Amino acid sequence: MYKPITIIWLLLCVHFMAQAQITISPAVPLSSQEIEIIFDAGKGNKALFSHQGAVYFHAGLITQTSKDVKDWKFVQGNWGKADPAFLMESLGGDKYKIAFVPEAFFAIDSSVIVKQIAIVFRDEKGEKVAKDSHENDFLINLNGYKPPIETTDSLKYTSRNYIDYRLKDDKLEVITDQGAYVFQFYTSRIIKTKFIPNFATIADTSIAVISIPEKMETEFLEKKSELVWRSGLLKLVVQKQPFKVSYYRQDQLLLEEELGFFEKERSGGIRFKLNKEEAIYGTGERAIPLNRRGYKLDLYNRPDYNYGKNAKNLNYTLPVLLSNKKYLLFIDNPQKAVLDIGETQKDILEFSAIGGEMKYFVVAGNTFEEISESFTHLVGRQPLPPRWALGNLQSRMAYRTQKQVEEVVEEMIAKDFPLDAIIIDFYWFGDSIKGYLGNLKWYKKNWPNPEKMISKLKNQGVKTILITEPFVIDTSYWFVHGDTSQLFATHKNGETYVLNDFYFGKAALMDMFKPTTKDWFWQQYKKQIDIGVAGWWGDLGEPETHPADMYHVNGKAEEVHNMYAHEWAKMVYENYQQQYPHKRLFHLNRSGATGTQRYSIFPWSGDVSRSWSGLQAQLPLMLNMSLCGLPYISSDLGGFALGEKEEELYTRWLQMGVFNPIFRPHGSGIPSEPIFFAPQTQDIVREAIKLRYRPLFYYHNNSAFENKSDLYYFGDEFIVAPIVEKGQRQKDIMLPKGYWFDFYSTKIYEGNTDYKLPIVLQHIPVFVKAGSFVPMLNDFQSMDQYPE
Repeated sequence: MYKPITIIWLLLCVHFMAQAQITISPAVPLSSQEIEIIFDAGKGNKALFSHQGAVYFHAGLITQTSKDVKDWKFVQGNWGKADPAFLMESLGGDKYKIAFVPEAFFAIDSSVIVKQIAIVFRDEKGEKVAKDSHENDFLINLNGYKPPIETTDSLKYTSRNYIDYRLKDDKLEVITDQGAYVFQFYTSRIIKTKFIPNFATIADTSIAVISIPEKMETEFLEKKSELVWRSGLLKLVVQKQPFKVSYYRQDQLLLEEELGFFEKERSGGIRFKLNKEEAIYGTGERAIPLNRRGYKLDLYNRPDYNYGKNAKNLNYTLPVLLSNKKYLLFIDNPQKAVLDIGETQKDILEFSAIGGEMKYFVVAGNTFEEISESFTHLVGRQPLPPRWALGNLQSRMAYRTQKQVEEVVEEMIAKDFPLDAIIIDFYWFGDSIKGYLGNLKWYKKNWPNPEKMISKLKNQGVKTILITEPFVIDTSYWFVHGDTSQLFATHKNGETYVLNDFYFGKAALMDMFKPTTKDWFWQQYKKQIDIGVAGWWGDLGEPETHPADMYHVNGKAEEVHNMYAHEWAKMVYENYQQQYPHKRLFHLNRSGATGTQRYSIFPWSGDVSRSWSGLQAQLPLMLNMSLCGLPYISSDLGGFALGEKEEELYTRWLQMGVFNPIFRPHGSGIPSEPIFFAPQTQDIVREAIKLRYRPLFYYHNNSAFENKSDLYYFGDEFIVAPIVEKGQRQKDIMLPKGYWFDFYSTKIYEGNTDYKLPIVLQHIPVFVKAGSFVPMLNDFQSMDQYPE
C-alpha cells in the first residue's frame, strides 16, 4: 500500500514552500475553488530533476480527524500507474502544472473539515519521489487554516510528605499525604511500584505481566530517615523527608525518582533522574541511534511509510527502557503516552500518559542477558517458530494469481534458491487494492483452485502464508454481517463507525476486544488452515486508522490503541493452542504491546524505504527490539517503499538478512525475488541464502553488542558487521576481547584492537569466536529436507 507521510509538523506557511519548490494560485485557496499548483523539480530533494518521462502527483487531505500531517485522508494518485487523472502538464525547464477543485477531486462533502492538502510528485512507476529539501511531503493550507503552535501541558505538583508504612502480605505500603506507594518484590531481581492517589479506587490489571510474585526471604529495616527493603540483588530505599524513592543493585544506585508520580493538565505520569553519563536503550521500534538519550518519543503505534534514518515513532512502541547501569524500567501502562528521555531536561526521564494505572517495574541484573531473562520471565517469552520459518520466506506486494505464484516458485527452485514459504498479499481475496479488504475468501477468478496450489507447493517444500487485516470494506460481502452482528468498533452511540477516508475504501474496524468478533475472525482463519495454509501475516494492526472518537467495547480508541494488535495476536495464538496444539504458530505482525511475543508473533519493522537510509535504520531498531524481549524482529529485505532497483543495496540487505532471525525479502513496485536481478547478484544472493541454511541450529538467540550500532552478536559465537553504505570498500572494526576468526577466510583477529578491513561485494564481514564449535550442513532446498 502507498500512503506517504511527513516527518514533522510544519509550523510555517507553505504557500511559497522552501524557496518556491511549489507555488500555488490563489495564494489563500478554498476547498471549493480551483487551485493551480506549479512544481519546480529543480528544487527540493531534486528527485525528478532533469527527468525525461511523465510526472504524476499523489495527494491526500489533512482533515479534522487526522492525528497530524502523517495521517493522510482521501488519498488520490493510483501509485505506480500511468493514470492520466494525475498526470501533470510539463511547462518546460523542469516545471510542471496541475489544477483541480479539492472538493470535487477528493469527493468530499461539507461534513469534512479540510485543513491542508498533502502532496508528493513521482515518476510513472513511483520509483522517484519528489519532496521538499528536508524529505518532507509538501503541505498546502486550505480555507485559511494555520497550523497550531504546540502548547505546554503545565505541571501540577506539590512535594509529598511521608506519614507511615505497613508491611503485610509481602507488600510494603508507604502512606503519604497524597496517596499510597505500594511496593512488591516479584523475584529477587524484580520489584513493582504502584501509586494510588487519595480517595482513588484503581483495579490492578495488566495485559503484559503474566508471572506472579515468588515467595522469598526479604530483609526490612526502618531507620530514622528512611525505610530499607532488600531481597537478594535488589534494594529499595524510601527516604522520608524530603520524600524520595530509590533502587539499588546491592549498594550501587541504579534509579531514583525525581518528582515521582505527578499530574498535568491533560495527562499524568512519572519522573525519574538520569545519571550524567547514562545511556538509555529500548523503547521499541525507532529508526534512531541505539542510545535513546536526548529524545522525546511517542508511545503510540503507527505506520511511517517510506521511513529511513531518524524516524522516531514506528509501528511497535514500548514503555520499556534499559540503562547501561544494568537495570530495566518497564512502565506498565499501555495507553497513549510520551517518553521524554532528557530532551526537555537533560537529566530527567519523564513518562506521561493520557490515563491508565501509574505503576512500573524495575528489573536489575549484572548483565543484559540476566536482565532479559528476568524481564521475559515477567512478561513472557517467544515460543519457538516452526522450523520452516527459519528458511527463506519469499514475499512481495503482491502476487496477483495462482499461476504467478506457481511460476515464481518453480523458477526459484530451478535456479537453485532455497525456499520454504511463499507469502500471498491482499490479492488472494480480490483483484484490486481497493474494494475487497475484509473478504477473506479466495478470489476464484485468479485463484481457481487454492487447495491444489497449496498442496502442490507443499510437495515442493514450500509453505503458504496468507495476509489478513482487521478492516472490512463496505463493499465486502462480510460488511453487512459484521454491522448487524455488532462486530465492529462504534461511535459513542453504538452505531458502527465507518471510516469514510480510509485508503482502501469506506471501512469498519473489527472490535478485537469483543469475544464475538474474535470468534468470527478465527473462523476465517480456520477455513484456510484446514486447506493447508501454514502461516499468517497480520497487517494494519496498529490499527493503521484509528480516530480518537472511535469506541471499543472496553474504551475509547486512544485508551486501547496500543493493546489492539496484542489482543489480535492473543486470539490467534490461543485458538492454535486449543485446536492445533501440535502446530507451531508463525504469525508475522507489525504491531503489539509489551509481552505480545509470548503469543508467537514475528514482528517486522514496517514499510521501510528502499534506500541506504532505510537499511541503515534497521540494526539499531532490531537491537533495541531484541532488548525489549522481541528477538525475532526482522525487516523487509531489500526495502519496501519507493526507490529504484539497485543491485548493491539489494545484495547488502539480503546479506545482512542471513544473520537476522527471520529472512523475508519483500517490497512493492519492484520484484523482491532474486531471480529478477542481474546474474552476478543472483550468484551472490544464492550463496548467502544457502549459508543461512547451513548452521541452521543457530537461529534461536540474538543479543546486543553494547554501545555498538554497526555490528552485533548473533548468538554467542558470531559477530556480524553489516555493510550499509553504498560503494563501501573498507570498514573500521573493533572486536570484543578474545580471538576471532574471519568466517570466510579463517584469518584470526585479536579483540580490543582497531582494524581497517577491506570489503568485498560477495559477503559482509562475519567473525566467529575462537574455540567455537559450529557444525555446518550440506545444501538443501527447504526445511523439509533438514536432517533429523
